Amino acid sequence: MEDSDGSGRWDGLCSRDANLREVALDGVRQLVLSLSEKAGPTNGKPPPPAPVHGPAAALRPADGLDHYLVRLLLLSRRCPFSDVRDKCGAILQAVQ
Repeated sequence: MEDSDGSGRWDGLCSRDANLREVALDGVRQLVLSLSEKAGPTNGKPPPPAPVHGPAAALRPADGLDHYLVRLLLLSRRCPFSDVRDKCGAILQAVQ
């Protein structure tokens, strides 16, 4: 099952079954590419900071593109499965 924060998308990457990892990576890849297309080109400029209103503003849901990119970067460097490291790096290259 998928949690409300999207953490369920990552569960398959921990599997010893290479086919399950492949399916999970494909789902993450499709989602990240979709989010990056919605975000549009940045032309090398960082996005403007989001307005902050009160302490609850810091508790935004972690479902944005940045959240996925950070996880992909960590997995591309530290995952014990080489296929996951390689494919996470490829996803990051595709987004770049």
